[in-house]
Amino acid sequence: MRLPQRLIAIALALALVPGCVERHGIDRPDTFATLHDGTITVYPSKCTIAVPEPCLRRYRERRDNVYISRDSITHMLDAQTRKDEWDSEFDEFCQAVFLPQWCVVHFGPEPWGESSKVIDDVQVRVYDMGVSAGELKARISNAPARGSRFRREFSSGYEWQRARISYTKGFFDYEATGSVLIYFRSIDARTIAVVFMSTDGDAVENQARSIMSTVRCP
Repeated sequence: MRLPQRLIAIALALALVPGCVERHGIDRPDTFATLHDGTITVYPSKCTIAVPEPCLRRYRERRDNVYISRDSITHMLDAQTRKDEWDSEFDEFCQAVFLPQWCVVHFGPEPWGESSKVIDDVQVRVYDMGVSAGELKARISNAPARGSRFRREFSSGYEWQRARISYTKGFFDYEATGSVLIYFRSIDARTIAVVFMSTDGDAVENQARSIMSTVRCP
């Protein structure tokens, strides 16, 4: 009788160790990112991405435009956190596609949310998730349409697949077209996605090309 009880005790102890068990739809606690010398490393995929110098400059001065700790990401994604029109729009679309716990870092030239001043800057978000690239593509395809003139296009390159979503929406005294570019690829059993968001279609394309040229994956 003592041996089975000991085995049961060991099994219970292992079940309580963070990261030993990955539940369906919930990533392990080791999904995170680090920032060192201007380079973000995403775990557990171990992909790296360079942060543009203007973003780094502001982060060194104010520490308000790079969200990399779990607490800062949770607060940023919270639906109760006050945001301007397009930050809310982009958040709602992303959360229709990605689970919040998949987000490992978000950065831009200015803060996200209530402290933002412009709508045409390019904001960047990185997700590391335990689903296949095919499943992520399906999630993007099934996300509800928004605004007017909604478009959803997919394309594939050598390593990365890409989705481009755009739609038009009016707020009070202006109308703008928002663009979301999602680059995604499989890394072993995981998928990494780099998301670019802006109301400036040319800027988001240019910034995406520039930043994606710095991404390195094992």
